[in-house]
Amino acid sequence: DVTIKIIKNKENVGVHKSRINGLKESNGDYVLFLDQDDLVSENYCLSQLQKIGENDVIIANGYLYWKDTQEKKVLYHSKKQQEKCFDLEYCGNIFTVVSPGLYIVKRSVIPTDWIEKPLNYTGCDDAYLWLLLIVNNAKFAVNEEKIYTHIITGNNATNNTTSMCKSILEFTDRMEGKIPKKYIRRKIRYAKYYLKPNRSFLSKLLYLDNILLRRYYFRKFNKE
Repeated sequence: DVTIKIIKNKENVGVHKSRINGLKESNGDYVLFLDQDDLVSENYCLSQLQKIGENDVIIANGYLYWKDTQEKKVLYHSKKQQEKCFDLEYCGNIFTVVSPGLYIVKRSVIPTDWIEKPLNYTGCDDAYLWLLLIVNNAKFAVNEEKIYTHIITGNNATNNTTSMCKSILEFTDRMEGKIPKKYIRRKIRYAKYYLKPNRSFLSKLLYLDNILLRRYYFRKFNKE
């Protein structure tokens, strides 16, 4: 039997705290956090659970879909690309975002910090959870089936620059001491650049440095 429980927050508490509220009301061994702009196939849960084995997290493959233009692109072109998402150096340098809709996770390994120290601004909550899973040494598995679709519209949180930048600053504060400082400093520079109304020549140079480093590491990892 399937039990569906609808939880209505008394006020708008944001994505992260809403997920925590849902987690506290659930009781299964595995959790899937699904956003309003995510779609999964009918066999998503079955496919993921059949392949997770003794691992803690399993990431599927899928598509990015631009609603306005109806363009559709595959997220990962190989199993190797999916496996790079478990690499802290890759995630730290590229700052790739693994949507929670792409994976299911064992309830028992969801980090305490993510539950007890939520982000107030929407934007980095996905990266926060994913990087905590990596630094906590969760065991990862790959499902190559394309069973997930992320729909991109002008209203996506990732397109809200101010909210994203404030979320980045919260995220870097929470991750202090957990990931190398070079990753944290780079994201702080990025956020502060966009939050400044009048940007100095130095801040523009530092922002350019961010972009060039990201491109360098993206090419480096994709050649391996």
